[in-house]
Amino acid sequence: MQFLAKFLFYNAKRHISKKYKKIMAIIDQYGTIRGTVGRFVFRKINGKKVVQSHPGPLKPKGETLVENRRFGDSSELTSSIYPYIKEFGLNLCYSYLFGSLITYFKRVLYSDLVNKEEGKYVSLDKDNNLAKIFPELPVAKKTGNIISIQIPDIQLKKNNPKYVNAEFMDYRLELILFDYQLNGKHSVFQYASERFDLSKGHEAQKMTIDISTLNKDLNAGVDLEVLGASLEKGLLILCFGTQFFEHPRALHFLNTKKFNPAGVLGAWHLGDKE
Repeated sequence: MQFLAKFLFYNAKRHISKKYKKIMAIIDQYGTIRGTVGRFVFRKINGKKVVQSHPGPLKPKGETLVENRRFGDSSELTSSIYPYIKEFGLNLCYSYLFGSLITYFKRVLYSDLVNKEEGKYVSLDKDNNLAKIFPELPVAKKTGNIISIQIPDIQLKKNNPKYVNAEFMDYRLELILFDYQLNGKHSVFQYASERFDLSKGHEAQKMTIDISTLNKDLNAGVDLEVLGASLEKGLLILCFGTQFFEHPRALHFLNTKKFNPAGVLGAWHLGDKE
């Protein structure tokens, strides 16, 4: 057996070309070859030692090339946007969010969400705690230059121990414009509700945003035109988040990801990405 193993090893090595001259195999103490030698793969299947030809690399083509490019573009876009979304979510985002956003933005830019008016919801925390606060999740829709937002009523049941100290709540919205050419983020709309008493609940609310009237980066305090940005081209992302407080005038919200969930209510592609 040891003689046969050595024979196969040197025979495989003698027949490989310069292109395949990298040897990635070992011979154990019993003379058994394990691994890849040139064009051959030595392995054990169902207790039997076998030698198979090594499959060559497959070059992507056709739709695969297109999908690879789209995935790469979406991944690059997400890398630029992710820090801002994570910041809005109070840096409490779950570990798989980045990958989820790549898939999400790929759909927004290239597939079934292209030119779709209704926003697609994405939770920023692992357990989707927004769904545990609202009987129905907030929704957003973009029709032309108008974004309509519906926030359901809130009747929080405090039978869960984690809500024992949560007596008051507010929620916030931020509309982010991501500029493709500048590869930068602009906060073009911000809203924070009044802090309300959870024991009294909160009635449903409807809001509209006319994006044709938005002309400033609110964080920088500078006109978009000065920054070279425009709402005619880019990606709009609408974020929604909650904050819970123990007192009506508390300076800090309750510091736990279970208390302050957030999500993306929708993203809309403006103009041509190229």
